[in-house]
Amino acid sequence: MGAPEFTLRGHIWLECESGLEIGPGRAALLEQINDLGSIRKAADALGLTYRQAWARVKAMNSSADCQLVQRTSGGVNGGGASLTKQGLTILEAFQKQDQRFQNYLLEEIGNRKNY
Repeated sequence: MGAPEFTLRGHIWLECESGLEIGPGRAALLEQINDLGSIRKAADALGLTYRQAWARVKAMNSSADCQLVQRTSGGVNGGGASLTKQGLTILEAFQKQDQRFQNYLLEEIGNRKNY
């Protein structure tokens, strides 16, 4: 009887000493806010309600040592949101580590024949 077939899957989370946790969902939200300039547009793009997206942004901002997302209100363009320098740094760190993890998974799947 041969070894059973399996699929190797996984996700990473980055955890900061401050209590901030960033996983794939929060990283996707940060990325969409950065790309679209709006929490509402980011929520729509990810299939979230505005309330869900705002709760995640609020949780990230409150658990980080600094603000990751800053909002602007009103004005001619109706306001919006953007990542702070620290928000971009956290997003880039997650993306880098996630890519390393995905590469590891691909390597392990390729080596699966050795099990």
